[in-house]
Amino acid sequence: MKRGVLVLFIIFIFSFIVFNVEAEINSVKICGTSYSCGDNSDGICPEDYTTQQCNSYDLDCGCITNEINYCNDNLDNDCDTNYDYDGSHDGSVKGDSDCPVSVNSISVSETNPVENTNIDVTCTTNAPRVYSISALISSAECTFISWQTDYQAKFSCNVGTQGTKTVTCTVQDGDYGLPDKSFQSGTDQTQQITVITLCPYTTEAECNSDSNCGWCPDCNNKQYNGAGDTCVPTGTCSYSCQVPECGALWDESVGGCPEDVCTDSTHLKVYEGSTELCICDDSTSTVIECNGLTCEETYPGYHLTGTCISDCITQDGSDVCGTCTPQLNDCQCEAGWTDANQDPNDGCEAQCTPESTTDCCGDTIDNDCDGTVDNNCDSDGDGYIDSYIWERLPERLCPGIQ
Repeated sequence: MKRGVLVLFIIFIFSFIVFNVEAEINSVKICGTSYSCGDNSDGICPEDYTTQQCNSYDLDCGCITNEINYCNDNLDNDCDTNYDYDGSHDGSVKGDSDCPVSVNSISVSETNPVENTNIDVTCTTNAPRVYSISALISSAECTFISWQTDYQAKFSCNVGTQGTKTVTCTVQDGDYGLPDKSFQSGTDQTQQITVITLCPYTTEAECNSDSNCGWCPDCNNKQYNGAGDTCVPTGTCSYSCQVPECGALWDESVGGCPEDVCTDSTHLKVYEGSTELCICDDSTSTVIECNGLTCEETYPGYHLTGTCISDCITQDGSDVCGTCTPQLNDCQCEAGWTDANQDPNDGCEAQCTPESTTDCCGDTIDNDCDGTVDNNCDSDGDGYIDSYIWERLPERLCPGIQ
């Protein structure tokens, strides 16, 4: 009797162990193994499925055939190469067709915005915090700001110029030139807006009669508003320096206006009549006109005439004018004097007695005392008498030149 009871106990223990081992095996679902699916046929995980993938499937029926209810686990559960709502988020792997994304509603912060301002657009979707929702105004994509809730994406959109426009919330499925990140269910959600001009007046009187507006002339001294005479919201009239608008000499990008600068990009440049003057402000606030100085004043006793051109030189203490030299071709010889030694640094050192009313060619002498030598003899500046003088005007050659 005792022996029979012991045998029955051993059989019971053995059956309990086998049952639990089978249960444990079925709960793990090793890939490539067939499992009972109750009323359904056996489900078999393909051999290339990983254990992790198999464990993510239905524990009663092995492998699943679609991703419905598995749209946010970052796994390709049905192994069709697409997964979740938006795959890899960046569009390199698309979302699964079993997990389409839809846009349920749209809202805008302003339906009559002023031109060139921004409005907020909120797109409500069926999928939480996906990367495939976009907002557009006409064909211009808006800037994503944040998720207001798990299902509401907020965008900032510039409305552009005046007119009636369509704001769209859509899914990035390849339309509108957007990436192809998700399958879309349903249609885009849209909202019409009318972009207005706050100050539509065309005359200065009408514009200034509205306290919200102000007349903006095209030029403010040498600065330009970029639009011509126009009416704009109060406080929004702005200017910049754009050559040659409004007589600007320098673009703002190089420090031009107000109102023009010298070539050192520090001091102002102005016009006196038709003469351009570079003005130096020194440490004692005195003004020195650098350009427009005469050669006679700059080089007294050098028998020079003409205008000496030089720029301001910025330095510690008082600024000074740069020194121009005769070799800059700023100065010429006074009548009756010539640069006999061809050295412009000592000016026109030789008094000249006219030998004729014109220069002959080849003797490097100022024969007519007009301050230059061999006038019109070397038109190309190569240091040689022009060939046409030798061939057709030999009388222009100086005696002894052949």
